Amino acid sequence: MDKVCPVVRRADGTVLAFRHPLAGLQFVKGTVEPGEDIRSAATRELHEESGLTLTPQSDLGFSDAIIPGDTWHFWLMASADHLDTWDHACADDGGHIFSFFWQDLTPPLPDAFAASFQRAAAHMRKAFA
Repeated sequence: MDKVCPVVRRADGTVLAFRHPLAGLQFVKGTVEPGEDIRSAATRELHEESGLTLTPQSDLGFSDAIIPGDTWHFWLMASADHLDTWDHACADDGGHIFSFFWQDLTPPLPDAFAASFQRAAAHMRKAFA
């Protein structure tokens, strides 16, 4: 299954992450809908999960090594350096409140990031190297 991970990176190198009230720390990620192109999916997922409407800037590649059976596509989105932290009610996740912050990708990430997001961070590190 195709997944998309829109990556918002600040000038200081940190990337957008959030605390899910039930599932720990995560990066924005979602399923590409049938007939949807990856760029559009990145824009949609970022807006749904964070409230941000940012433009895809460049393809950061894909990985089949995040979760077996899934292909994660990574897109660098326009910058959001003007933002610090915020909460967003995610309508497509039962109305959960996601608390957004900026995460340094320097390993190790906090243990509150599940293994799949640890692997996603490794992909981002390589893409930015």
